[in-house]
Amino acid sequence: MTALRATAETLLFLVLGVLTASLLGWCGALIQGLVAGDPTPADGERLLRLLPWQLSSQTLVLVGLALWLRRARVPGPWTRTALRPLARVGVGALVGGLLLIASATVAGVQWALGFPPEEQSAFVDYIGRAGPLAVLPWLGLVGPLGEEFFFRGYMFAFLRSRTGATTAYLVSAASFAALHFNPSGIAIYLTIGLVLAWAYERWRSVVVTFTAHAVYNSIVVLAASHAAGPLR
Repeated sequence: MTALRATAETLLFLVLGVLTASLLGWCGALIQGLVAGDPTPADGERLLRLLPWQLSSQTLVLVGLALWLRRARVPGPWTRTALRPLARVGVGALVGGLLLIASATVAGVQWALGFPPEEQSAFVDYIGRAGPLAVLPWLGLVGPLGEEFFFRGYMFAFLRSRTGATTAYLVSAASFAALHFNPSGIAIYLTIGLVLAWAYERWRSVVVTFTAHAVYNSIVVLAASHAAGPLR
């Protein structure tokens, strides 16, 4: 009976985490005007006004849930590493470079197979309109903060303590990909989720994974800003 109850609790909290990620991803897509049809030029203006609010509220939800759920269901401290704080940041930066290599490799494979990943045009237009300095605090810091607390600090740690490693890696990475709501980029987001889960298990530190995620996002934003060019 105890084993059955533990299994039921695991499934309940797992479903809660997956549904939360999926719902936030759907809400984000609705806010960005990307669910129905092709984005229009007005979508860039809409993102310019709403994306900071979306990411702020998303991060509050993810951090709040992670703190509550982890306290209730994941024993032990958040961090179990001998690395000093600055060393964690340095390791995170290196993992961020690994993320860039891994995502570029997956993107190259997709191009070779004839279905290249595509970022939402309204998102690229948003970066072009706002400029990298206006976007970086939100996409480079605020977004990764909530995602790392929830997907690695809570979901991966919870699944790793209740199930096998394979389930923990795949479910946390798939939920992370679902949040981003970009079908053509799902392989890239899955890869990022798997690498970050590996980094969390290796160093047991949200600081490491947050730094890696922030470095990756910041470089992607700068690249997208360069590709978008100046607003005409």
